[in-house]
Amino acid sequence: MSDDFRLWDLIKEALKTVLPWYLVAIMVVNMVLGLIAEPESLTMFKRIDINILMADLVIIVAIVAVALILHKAHWIFRLSWWRLLASRGSKRWEEGGSIFTIPLKTKFFGLLFVVLVLLYLPRASVGEEELFREGTINWLDGLKRSFLFGMAHLILGIPFSAALAIVGAGMWFTYWYFQGGIELSALYHFHYNLILVGFIFLITLLLQFAPADARQKISD
Repeated sequence: MSDDFRLWDLIKEALKTVLPWYLVAIMVVNMVLGLIAEPESLTMFKRIDINILMADLVIIVAIVAVALILHKAHWIFRLSWWRLLASRGSKRWEEGGSIFTIPLKTKFFGLLFVVLVLLYLPRASVGEEELFREGTINWLDGLKRSFLFGMAHLILGIPFSAALAIVGAGMWFTYWYFQGGIELSALYHFHYNLILVGFIFLITLLLQFAPADARQKISD
């Protein structure tokens, strides 16, 4: 093996270890400061609506189906910075993942992290809607914004297939933006995220009782 390959392997190992935790740390600090600055954002939990949850659940199922189809269709859709830093042949290489799987291998921190994410969902939903939906003038504009919305999620380490599928979620939120502005689109966005993070919370809770090696395999 050449020196260049050895150097790249060392860089990959360093990045694989440091970069995900660095991004997690930034997320934690941002969420804590955000909750301190706007504790009133938590009042959105009082607006949880079963009808919105059910509507968002249908959209999530469709998005997951599209992501899986794309994921199987071609190797290019499986690309992500998370996968590129993985060891070839590992579970992380074969199945992909995101930085959300990193905290899960730490018994107590993983649970606290997901709880923090849950509490931050109202503020995150409003913030993303203001960034990507506010000012949308028509469906073509909405499609462009939704594409950027989907691609922005690549920073989490998700594969290209998932980012493209999330464009569909952006269009779903665009529809509700046209119906009732940022307030309504953010409400649907909040319920959408609540389902996803709620699912992650349940997995994290179950992992608290799992052996350490089982948690470690998640991020291998």
